[in-house]
Amino acid sequence: MNGHPTTAGSLPESLKGNFVIANLGAALDKDYPLPPDIRKCVTLVELDAGERPIETASDAYHRKVTVRQAVAGSKGRRTFTVAAHLGNCSLLQVDHQVTKYFGVEDLWREVSKKEMETTTFPEVLAANGVKQLDFLKTDLEGVDFEVIKSCAALLPETLGVQAELRFRPFYFNEVPADEVITYLKQQGFDMLGLNPFYWKPGSRNRDEQMDGSLAYVDCLFLRRPETIAADKLPLAVAKMVILSALMEKRCHGAWLLDTYGTRLPQSWISDLARFTQPGSFSAKFKVAMMDAIKATKFGRRYLEKKYGMNFDHYSPTVFNCHNV
Repeated sequence: MNGHPTTAGSLPESLKGNFVIANLGAALDKDYPLPPDIRKCVTLVELDAGERPIETASDAYHRKVTVRQAVAGSKGRRTFTVAAHLGNCSLLQVDHQVTKYFGVEDLWREVSKKEMETTTFPEVLAANGVKQLDFLKTDLEGVDFEVIKSCAALLPETLGVQAELRFRPFYFNEVPADEVITYLKQQGFDMLGLNPFYWKPGSRNRDEQMDGSLAYVDCLFLRRPETIAADKLPLAVAKMVILSALMEKRCHGAWLLDTYGTRLPQSWISDLARFTQPGSFSAKFKVAMMDAIKATKFGRRYLEKKYGMNFDHYSPTVFNCHNV
């Protein structure tokens, strides 16, 4: 979609060096589940300011850029709070009323503070010679929206966004999810998915309860094809079919291919068709099994031993379906 890509060659030839995926908050994340020939076309930009390792393979991509610096909406000096659970470290101050409500105060217990020089993500890209942004994933403990807005100049050419958001912010000055969703809609994105995560409030009988309250949502956005210039549409559609599969929205990818396939080089169609096959039942089964494990005391003790953190606040999604 960006620059002047060719559509004359094979799909991998057209994507190579022209498909940028950015993962902000990348600690402990694994390699993207892409076929090797497509993954070798991707420029992966990973960023995490915390202490946890980034576990992706350097040689799996066309290019991999790893940055260990904090990003924010603007450059400047900010205070970074290190929490007891390293996944909860943030540039923002936690709202203890919210963590107390969920009974997770210890996970956000302050261990230390340190001053950090922050930069913006567009400056990170420029410093590394990356001139485009096809997919942006953020998991930045409250500063997601300020970072997304800092990319305003890149968003018209961006095809997908995945962001962890909260309708009831955990941090002071964190922008609520509904405002972020409205902003991205105005930028030409449709929200394809909203994966909710429920936590049980810290009541006296929480251990016997199954239902919970909405804690955060993992939101998936993809650009509306009608907002893309005609000359950029073929490669953009190809990328969005691939991104749809990454986001477990294969049916949407199939719709894109059905609707716009005649405008793509026919040699690409078979390459893209593999991304529209129904998702693996075994993968869905694993998610369901994890939900079931969290529903039992024995299961939560097992997870606590395996991951080193308490899971008593988790509430399986199935127990939060409305019954009216």
